[in-house]
Amino acid sequence: MAQDLYRKDRAHLAEKIITGSPIAAVDIYPSIQEVEKFYSDIYERHSKSDPGPPSDPKESESVYTSIHQEEILGAIRTWSNSGPGPDGITITQVKRCPAILLEVRFNIILYRRMTPSAWRASRTILIPKEGSRADPSNWRPITIGSATQRLLHRILAKRLQATLPIHPTQRGFRSIDGTLANTIVLDHYIKSRRLKGKTYNVVSLDVRKAFDTVSHAAIFRALERLGVDQGMRDYLRSTHTNCHTNIQWGIS
Repeated sequence: MAQDLYRKDRAHLAEKIITGSPIAAVDIYPSIQEVEKFYSDIYERHSKSDPGPPSDPKESESVYTSIHQEEILGAIRTWSNSGPGPDGITITQVKRCPAILLEVRFNIILYRRMTPSAWRASRTILIPKEGSRADPSNWRPITIGSATQRLLHRILAKRLQATLPIHPTQRGFRSIDGTLANTIVLDHYIKSRRLKGKTYNVVSLDVRKAFDTVSHAAIFRALERLGVDQGMRDYLRSTHTNCHTNIQWGIS
C-alpha cells in the first residue's frame, strides 16, 4: 500500500511538470545548502580534456543548413505540451507564432553559430525517487529550457537522427519507448531459449551517474568522428557554455 501511494505521488508530481502546473510542497525535502553542494559538485566540475584526433573519422551529410517553414510546422504538429522555461513562454504560445518569424529567428541563430544568452538559462525541478527525501541524491532532476529553443532543437535532432549512423539497439535520446522495446526483446529471447530447451544468461550493467560524468570534450570528439558539420559543432558547443539553472522543489 505504501509503495502504491509513493508511485501515485511521484506520478502526480511528474504530471504537474509536464503541464507546467504549480507543485505542492512535500513533507520532507533537503535543505538549500545540501542541494547547492550536491549539484555544485556535479555541474561545476571541469570537463576532462580530450585533445586527441577522432579515430576513424567519417563523412556525413550536411545538417547545418537553413531551416524552412515546412520543418517548423512538421515539428510543431507532433509536439506535446510541457512546462515553460525560465522565460515563461509556453509551447502553446510558440505554436501560435507565425512560422515565417520562427524561420527568420532560427536561421539568424544558425548563421551566428551561437545560442542566445536567454536560452542558456533553465529551471530544474526535483522529483522524488525512492529513499529518504532528505537526501538530494534521491531526487530526479528534470531541467526545462526555453520552449522556443526546444522547437529548434527538435528540428536539429530530427536531422541528426536521419543522417548519423545510430546503432539500431540504442534506446536513449530517441523517440521510442526504450524500456518497452528492451523488455520485449528480453522476453522474446528468454521464451525462445526455453522453447528450445537451452540455457541462457542475462547480464545487466548500470553505470552509476553515467550522464553526469560524460566529458563535453568526448561529446564533441564523437561529433567530429561522425562527420557532423563544423557549424553544428560550434552551435552545440555554445549551448554548453556559460549556462545556469535554478533548482526548484517544495514549491506551492
